[in-house]
Amino acid sequence: MTRDGLSFLSILALAGLLAGVWGCDPGPRPPGRDGGTTTDGEIPSGSCTPGSPGVICNGNEAVTCLEDGSEGGRTNCASMGQVCVSGSGCATCRPGSFQCNGNDVEQCN
Repeated sequence: MTRDGLSFLSILALAGLLAGVWGCDPGPRPPGRDGGTTTDGEIPSGSCTPGSPGVICNGNEAVTCLEDGSEGGRTNCASMGQVCVSGSGCATCRPGSFQCNGNDVEQCN
């Protein structure tokens, strides 16, 4: 390999190392992209639909809907350090979202 080839590989290796180190910067993240406590969208209260029981989200509040369309209860997910996931309720992260754990990138499933 030529000297120019080695220089290019050295620069490429350094760029990869720096990207790995700075890829999980603990600094502020954009709202709604990291499974945080900011809301990605809110639904109006009373949005349960008759015949569709389950859990819907009103911001970061899990709303349990009953078969008749009434609300069965509400849980503030943020007060437990969690996020609301429609269909599931309070969870530690949104499925498909990414977060850093030290220098490792993790995806919620």
